[in-house]
Amino acid sequence: MRTTLALTDVPACLGLEASWVGPPRRRPGDTRAPISVRRLTGDVDDTLSFRQHAVRECFDTAAALRVHREPLAGEPWTLPARAEKRLLAQVNAIVALGPNALAQVIRLALDPDLDDPGRVFAALLTLGMVDDQALHMEALRILRSAVMRSASEARAAVEALGLSPHPGFDETLALLLRDPQARIREACVRVLAFRGTLSEDAWHTAVRDADLGVSTAALGAPLAGYEPVACEEALEPCFDMRNAETRVRLALRAGVSIGSARAHDFASWCMRGEAPGWADAAHCVALFGRASDAPAIARLLQGADPRVGVRAAARLGVVDLVPHLLSVLARHAADSEAAVAARRALQAITGIAFETSDSRDAKAGARDAALRWERHASSFYPGTRYRGGHALSLALLLELLRDGPGSREERDTLYLEMRSATASRVPRFSVHDFVGVQQRALRRIGAWLRERD
Repeated sequence: MRTTLALTDVPACLGLEASWVGPPRRRPGDTRAPISVRRLTGDVDDTLSFRQHAVRECFDTAAALRVHREPLAGEPWTLPARAEKRLLAQVNAIVALGPNALAQVIRLALDPDLDDPGRVFAALLTLGMVDDQALHMEALRILRSAVMRSASEARAAVEALGLSPHPGFDETLALLLRDPQARIREACVRVLAFRGTLSEDAWHTAVRDADLGVSTAALGAPLAGYEPVACEEALEPCFDMRNAETRVRLALRAGVSIGSARAHDFASWCMRGEAPGWADAAHCVALFGRASDAPAIARLLQGADPRVGVRAAARLGVVDLVPHLLSVLARHAADSEAAVAARRALQAITGIAFETSDSRDAKAGARDAALRWERHASSFYPGTRYRGGHALSLALLLELLRDGPGSREERDTLYLEMRSATASRVPRFSVHDFVGVQQRALRRIGAWLRERD
């Protein structure tokens, strides 16, 4: 296992002995601490006390920075990089203070009185970035306690161990997939799925698990490298409206990622029924990227509430849907939710701004939009998918992942479209990784696309 002396922008394994600054020592003569230090330590000139205080400060800062890893609406996805670098600096400082500091982290991991996901995250991320098996065992003990205490701490534990770079966790977590506690099995499935190290056999076992939490967790795992026919057969029992909607949605997205015909058939059947938006069925149909589905989506646009169809139309991007989206503008008030969504969908497909004034009636606004489309229509080819006025391709999806909207949900869906187009052969990428890790993954995908071309 390759180790490093310090972390900069991405998680890495720190060698404990090499990183440690050594035990505290008293200087001969005047040991009175500087004024700045006295202010922090309550005028105690003991180096050990100062180090303990420093560890607590770094630990609390790392715990608080967890929530800054996800960009807010409208923010670029790279913005959290500054917070992540600061987070890694806290880990650097703690590990540099040696075994006593890490023992203190273990003691601070779980608040005895209340749930504190930030503390769980900071502790497990720190322990997971030290190349030390004994500390890893402590991390797994904290994982078990956190998972059994509360859902919020369980999520924090899964996130931290998912981000931890040491491969030594994979073997132990795989063994815990047989744990008698369902919540432990579920957490381990989620961590291994996060890390991209859940084996195919373990995935099949988890999907069949009698506990719904475990099997649902497995549905969110990437299926890259798995045998697609066997995966499709394992997913098929989930394609049933008697199942929970969240479970079916995850199963459909998993089906999209491997191009499952059964997933497409079920989503299409749902889309033709009375609840086309149930489990995001219409949107999942669009994610398959088949231009032949455009007529079915057009029928949704002709209904009394076209919003589900509008979302699917924007994702599919087949230019033949533009006239149907224009008809939505003609039937709905300019400031209605349906019309606003339709204008956004038109721009998402064509790259043309279809703005209108709320003071004008719907028909007048629709006529303006139709005239605007008429001036540009000759630049588009029927039956072709577009995104922002450009023919949709893997290269364009990669560009949008790199330079497009910052929300995790949208970027995760963009990557799902890439997986759908390649039967999940595209290199691994996760919107939950550190920004630096994401940037490296995007470069790998770019190189893979160039080789593929």
